[in-house]
Amino acid sequence: MSLKNIMMFAVGSVIGFFGLILLGGSFLGRDPEVSWLGHVVLATLLGLAPLCLGAWLIYASLRGSARRRRERREREVLALAERLGPHLEPHDVARETDLTLREAKRLLDDLHLEGHCRAEIGTDGTIRYAFSSAAERSPA
Repeated sequence: MSLKNIMMFAVGSVIGFFGLILLGGSFLGRDPEVSWLGHVVLATLLGLAPLCLGAWLIYASLRGSARRRRERREREVLALAERLGPHLEPHDVARETDLTLREAKRLLDDLHLEGHCRAEIGTDGTIRYAFSSAAERSPA
């Protein structure tokens, strides 16, 4: 998790907690002279808005972290294809990275669907993913 995401998470937690306290206080400390409509407006402005902002900051920090983790894994698989050869199977990726076999297959399937590799069925029925090498991609 990057420093930016950690800060977003921390600020979101503080703002959300503050909003939760204000939201609870606006109903628990209800003044009988103020109408229910006044309390609803007060709760919305002072409690619900910070609570939602805090929740959004927490969500955004976690989402950014997951996106960077996915991009790092994609780079790992591409480097692995350069190192081991252009044909990879899920067990190759799982063996050489910290991914499980299921995660490796899902990542390779996603890369195939995005057009970064071709899926080929071997003579034994296994699916191999063929990546083009840098020499094949460069114009002659």
